[in-house]
Amino acid sequence: ALRLASDSLNEALDASMKDTMHAQEELQNERLKVTQLQARLDVLEESMKELQADKERLGRVNEEYAKEMRELDKSNGRLSAEVERLNGVVDDKENWIQGLTTEVEQQQTVVAAQETEAAKLSAVAAAAEKEAAIMAAKVEQLEAHAKRQEEVFKATIIDYAATHGAAMSGKKPTKSINKGEIDAGGDER
Repeated sequence: ALRLASDSLNEALDASMKDTMHAQEELQNERLKVTQLQARLDVLEESMKELQADKERLGRVNEEYAKEMRELDKSNGRLSAEVERLNGVVDDKENWIQGLTTEVEQQQTVVAAQETEAAKLSAVAAAAEKEAAIMAAKVEQLEAHAKRQEEVFKATIIDYAATHGAAMSGKKPTKSINKGEIDAGGDER
C-alpha cells in the first residue's frame, strides 16, 4: 500500500511538473506577445511623431487657409477638404493608439495571472516532492524492518531444527530457544 501511495505521489509529482512546465511555456508565450506589442507601441511612438508633424502641417495649412481666404475665396473648398482629411487622420491614429494601449494592458494582466499560477504549481510540485521523499523513507524503513524480521525467523527455524534434531538423535542440543540465545536481530548473544 505504501509503494502504491509512493507511486501515486510520484505520478502526481510528474503531473504537477508537467503542469508547471506547461504554465511556464504559456507564460513565455504571453511574455512574447507583450514584447511584440511593445514593438508595435514603439512603431506607434514613431507614428505619434508623424502625427505631431501632421498636426504642425495642419497648423500651417490652417494659416495658409486663412491667408488664402483673404486673398482668394475660390481656394476655400480645397483647403477645407485638406483640413478635414488631416483631422480624420489625427482621429484615426489616436483611436488606434488607444486600442493598442488597452490590448497591452490586457496582456499584462494575463501575464500576471500566469505568473501567479506558475508560482502556485511550483509550490504544489515542491510539496508533492517532499511528501514523496517522506513516503520513500518510510518504505525503506519498513523494508529494513521486514528484512530484520526475516533474519530473526530464519535464525529461529535453524535453531529449532538444530534443537529438534538433537532431541531426536539423543544428543544434547547445542542451542536452545528457551534460553534466549537469539536476540531480536537474529544474532547469538
